[in-house]
Amino acid sequence: MSSSFTYDLVRLPSNLSRFSDVSIPGSKSSTLRALLLSAELSITTTIQNLPRSDDTAVMLGALEQFGASIIFSDSTTLSISGPLIHSSVEREINLGESGLSLRILLAHLSLFGKAPVSFHGRGRLLNRPLNGLENALSSLGVSIIRKPGSIQVIPHSLPSAPVDISIDPSVSSQWVSALALSLAHHPFGGKINFDRPIVSKSYLDLTSAWLKIFGCIQCVEATRWIIPGGLSSPGNCLIEGDWSSAAAFILASATQGIPLCIKGLSKETSQGDEFLLEILSRSSVKHQWEENNLYIVGKIDRGIYEDLSSCPDLAPVLAAACVNGPEPSHLKGLQTLREKESDRFQKIQDLIHWLGGRCVIKTSSEIVIYPRTSYRKPLAAFDPGQDHRLAFATALGALLTGGTIMDPNCVNKTFPGFWVEWSKMLGQEKM
Repeated sequence: MSSSFTYDLVRLPSNLSRFSDVSIPGSKSSTLRALLLSAELSITTTIQNLPRSDDTAVMLGALEQFGASIIFSDSTTLSISGPLIHSSVEREINLGESGLSLRILLAHLSLFGKAPVSFHGRGRLLNRPLNGLENALSSLGVSIIRKPGSIQVIPHSLPSAPVDISIDPSVSSQWVSALALSLAHHPFGGKINFDRPIVSKSYLDLTSAWLKIFGCIQCVEATRWIIPGGLSSPGNCLIEGDWSSAAAFILASATQGIPLCIKGLSKETSQGDEFLLEILSRSSVKHQWEENNLYIVGKIDRGIYEDLSSCPDLAPVLAAACVNGPEPSHLKGLQTLREKESDRFQKIQDLIHWLGGRCVIKTSSEIVIYPRTSYRKPLAAFDPGQDHRLAFATALGALLTGGTIMDPNCVNKTFPGFWVEWSKMLGQEKM
């Protein structure tokens, strides 16, 4: 959707005493891992609560192109089986803006494919960091060639022995997850050695959890990850609700002090963004579980001082919450934000100013945010830079003033129904 298309953000209705219940779709990060693991096996796996997002669609398309059998029984349930067929015919794959799909497929097809594969994409996809993964794959004999508008890989088979490989995990956890998913498919498994401290470890823990679901028992350690070979289908698996998508709704409740019930999340989750509940507990915001319904009660009553190294996806919505908060806040651990769907570090600053707040950049990975001093509706539309996380944050930040956002359909990357659910929460129906 062109960024010239705009959407009027819903303003908080007056005298609202309770938000309407909201439902959160399945986790994109879990979905892409589950799809690849399922497609590697000849036994059928049924996956429930699949999010019908852009990232899901491009992964399904790629897997079908390599021979996976995919049958939907309803809009969010499918049966999938492989194994993937690696012919000698060169192929081309368009992955849209899905960074995780690119990394895990690039690794898998580099190590198990039989012919060159060219990857294409939109936006910043092909410019996002790949050096660490490229270096690791090159050490195994894979050739990776960057061309205008594409990245081509020339595969090289793994040895008939456990693989011992090193990688820098301080830039992108997705590099490490990509290798881990591939080594689990290798009959002999292997070991991933970490050259530097891990960034966003929660995403490695999520990968580890999904490997266990598929019969690969292992654990991420501080300096290495030993992965035995061999996978088995669980038969059925459920994609739990996406905590990253839920964060904007949770913070809407916490910034306004209006109770909210969120449906579809799991209390026993491997997703790192559950850390948001711990952050809010330090600001007088309480939560309670009733089965898979999460209830949020209370209002943020102080500044937020947090290191988000393990959960950087929370940074945009937390920044918007800080602008609407009562005191200055300090967020750090933001070193990976510049290489996302947008330059999130810069876009967060733009959003703070658009909302009438002020910020001071302390280092390239930390920012001090001062609450808004103006409650006037912004005159210009905000451009989220085709970044779904910035769109969520814009909706949250504009609750008190309203405003206009450009390219609202960028949320389709992970949560196509976001605007409907957001309006429902506020007791209104839009879009």
